Amino acid sequence: MEGIIAWLKLARNIDSDSRPIMAGGKLSESELLAAIEESNSLQNQLDHIAHKLKRAHKSKESKTKLRSILDYLVQEGYFVSPSSTGSLFIATAKWSLLYETLEFIAINEGMLESEADGGNELGTQMGLI
Repeated sequence: MEGIIAWLKLARNIDSDSRPIMAGGKLSESELLAAIEESNSLQNQLDHIAHKLKRAHKSKESKTKLRSILDYLVQEGYFVSPSSTGSLFIATAKWSLLYETLEFIAINEGMLESEADGGNELGTQMGLI
């Protein structure tokens, strides 16, 4: 999941409005590649994502890494490619499901931490008795 979240950050950094990927949103491989090749920071992010997703991480070319990652995201159902060339990608509703899952984790992680803190207080109080 770390690789997918890193991809979200990369895509958001490239978007001129810094919008997250949403169902129906379009990504152009050529626009992504142009932005990545202009920025060392984005190239480093792409390297990190390729490593986390184990996709062309040994390749030196950003184009190869980007294509491999996009192919992976299509295989996993995060994007569809309506053109035969595969240079345009449309986000699926799987992104919405991911956001809901991350929100659920964030909410419940806070609850679990609170319960753990409360459990420690109870243990301390029981020790005093």
